[in-house]
Amino acid sequence: MTEKNTIKYAIEVIPIIPLPLQRASSFTYEYPEPIGLGSLVRVPFVKRSIQGVVIGSSEMKSPLPFKTRAVSAIIAPSFLTQTQLALAEWIGVEYLTPLGLVLKHALPKQVAERKKKEIKNIPCIEIPKPSVSQKKLATTLVETTQSHYLPKSSEEKNTVFLILAKKTIAAKKQILLLVPDILLAHELFGEYRKYFETGAVALITSDVSDGIYSTYWEAIRSGNAHIIIGTRQALFAPFQNLETILLDFDSHDGYKQWDMMPRYEGHAVAEKLAMFHRSNLITVSPTPMLRNFFGQEKKNIPIHGESVFDDKQARSHIILSDLKLDRYKKNFSPFSLLTIEHIRETLRKGEQILLIVNRQGTSIFSVCERCKNVLRCPECERALVGTDKGSYRCLHCSYHTKEFPSCPDCRGINFKNMGFGTEKLERELKRLFPYSIIRRMDATSRRLKQNQADILAEAHSGKTNILIGTEAALLAPHLPKLGLVALLDGDNALRFPDYQAEERLLRSLAIALSRVSAKGNLIIQTFHSEHPIFQSLTTGTTRSIIDTLKQDREMFAYPPYGALIKCSWSDTDERKVEREMERAISLLKTPTGEKESLIVSEQVIPLIPKVRGKYTRFIVIRVRGLLIPESLRHNLAKLASLGFTIDRNPLSLS
Repeated sequence: MTEKNTIKYAIEVIPIIPLPLQRASSFTYEYPEPIGLGSLVRVPFVKRSIQGVVIGSSEMKSPLPFKTRAVSAIIAPSFLTQTQLALAEWIGVEYLTPLGLVLKHALPKQVAERKKKEIKNIPCIEIPKPSVSQKKLATTLVETTQSHYLPKSSEEKNTVFLILAKKTIAAKKQILLLVPDILLAHELFGEYRKYFETGAVALITSDVSDGIYSTYWEAIRSGNAHIIIGTRQALFAPFQNLETILLDFDSHDGYKQWDMMPRYEGHAVAEKLAMFHRSNLITVSPTPMLRNFFGQEKKNIPIHGESVFDDKQARSHIILSDLKLDRYKKNFSPFSLLTIEHIRETLRKGEQILLIVNRQGTSIFSVCERCKNVLRCPECERALVGTDKGSYRCLHCSYHTKEFPSCPDCRGINFKNMGFGTEKLERELKRLFPYSIIRRMDATSRRLKQNQADILAEAHSGKTNILIGTEAALLAPHLPKLGLVALLDGDNALRFPDYQAEERLLRSLAIALSRVSAKGNLIIQTFHSEHPIFQSLTTGTTRSIIDTLKQDREMFAYPPYGALIKCSWSDTDERKVEREMERAISLLKTPTGEKESLIVSEQVIPLIPKVRGKYTRFIVIRVRGLLIPESLRHNLAKLASLGFTIDRNPLSLS
């Protein structure tokens, strides 16, 4: 055997499996030749054969002090870029996630058996000619590394985006357009395919089929795809020459991954991605939020444009409907008399209506008329919601009662439904406006992809008269004849004990107002029309609300002026949950010298303490400043390895 054939190489591989944070994230294997960084390989691991990503390759000039196993096969050489590896490593450290799990997000589905699919080509049409001011605005946005853009209208925003996309293609570079919702991503993708060659536009969302997903992935990796449209998942794509990142509706909750690891924030990952690629990051929203003002003050990030709330003409279309007056007039309908009048007038004009309520079903909860017991899910400590079929279901798990159930306490069969949801609205509207075409878009309808596509196509064509939906419907595709948007429960966001409640309400109101046409109206139904937020809409003083929120956040070290970390434990045994949380508090006990900068709460019982048969408790750690102390990071890694859920800057503290 020749000397050449005896040479071995040490290959550092990160297994694509969850490993404890306190263990090494990579393992050493051997191979007769070097393997490129980012290559996807198959390796033996204990008694299994798993996928892994190569992060290092070096010649073994002398035997290693431990026994090594050989790489089984190379699935895809140099599959991940160095930037993808660096971004994954940063996410793993920042959000306390095993590197293998982070890399799993960067891999396309079924990569080992991917089959490319041909995508049908569509003839291109000419991009609408932009105005001089729009061209100038597009140039201004990319003059700084990072900027925030407040568009005057959705039409102006779309034109500016198209200008930037056209420039990117001319320079043979790439632009990433991120949106918080899958429906919006598909709408934009359909629009951009009208103006640019099919191969130049790629779509990265979780609902794209495996074959198409792999085709887009390869197009991005080869540099053939210049315009990449997607949800937060697109942040992990293999960009080659990324010039610009557009983050639309940048403060939206859709950019936060809250239900699985890594629990990252899309805007923070976008900032890091822009830094790695030295590209421009442009955040976009109808009105600036606290994070944008923080960036302006601390990082000198310019804000271009005017808030939708500062537009006097736009504010003139806001109508507050005080529900206390309706209750005084014995009107207990989900719609105020003023809302009904505006719906009737809008339909008479042949315009469309968008109605928003943040609940599904026919009720909020149901009470037994005999014993006054609230009908609850046996697996989750939350009230069941009624359906049109007479049954009740849980919004957290799959529990579903039979039709016309009996009370578990007194066996009574008569229930009084309290409140309303999307299904009750649909039923009430059909009674009030029997000749109108009414469609509902909520989580139930969105589960059926074809049903959802049909609803949106009909609404987009102008055939639908009234579209009912949850808050996600505010981001639904453009309605060509939209004349009225109504938030039927404007108080909903303010009911929750959460530090972000007021900011979320302002964000929703800004998005709703930005959707109304120049001649349309925005109706807000509320029992608290005297609330400072609602009053500020008509007086143009929303900036003072933001300033007050800013003072509160700074005082209590809430984001963006500090870091919040939620540490939780779930189990079927309630006592065990309490014991584990006491253990976490003991480990995270604040040293005397750090009490001013680090605050650990007592264990907290959530609003819904039991979900899917498991009890949950959590603690909240507040850190003044944006840097997490190394000692705290070390202790959190310990807790994560023990099975605690660690969530940095969670969506909710309730």
